[in-house]
Amino acid sequence: MYLEERVEQLENLSVDQGKQIETIARGLADLTVTVNQRFDQVNQRFDGVNQRFDGVDQRFERVEADISVLKSDVSELKSGQARLETTVADIQQTQQLILTILQDKLK
Repeated sequence: MYLEERVEQLENLSVDQGKQIETIARGLADLTVTVNQRFDQVNQRFDGVNQRFDGVDQRFERVEADISVLKSDVSELKSGQARLETTVADIQQTQQLILTILQDKLK
């Protein structure tokens, strides 16, 4: 009888341990699914961030292109200004020469 009781206790213990193992396995499976879902959500967010950065990169490229155009325009303006300054100086010199000639003729 003692042996039968011990065998029954072992069987009960074995059943309890089996239930615990099943519970742990279910919990682990649920946790794995939850973790995978969260990783998918995080990856989706990173994809969104990457897309935003791509958009920002494109905007910066356009801004850089615009700046290059502006630099070129400023360079052309400086060159034109230098030519105008030279022309104005030439005109002033010519005017002075004409004025001198006219003054000589009036004497």
